[in-house]
Amino acid sequence: MVEVNKPDYLSLVNQNGSGFNVSELVDAMVSAEIEPKRSVQNSKLEKTENSISGLGYLNSQALIKKDTFEKFLEQIF
Repeated sequence: MVEVNKPDYLSLVNQNGSGFNVSELVDAMVSAEIEPKRSVQNSKLEKTENSISGLGYLNSQALIKKDTFEKFLEQIF
């Protein structure tokens, strides 16, 4: 695979020495856009995982109760 050298556009824009660290500014702007969305997605994922875990727990408890009830019925009849 052939690599193509790409110019650093941020350095080209900042040639006159504005004093700003353009790379850090761009990173901060991108993070400001992405982080709130990532936070919402992580929250949704956590709620979904907790729901699945809760359903699994309820299912296991129901199976335990069912087994206990069946053993009880076997003893009676």
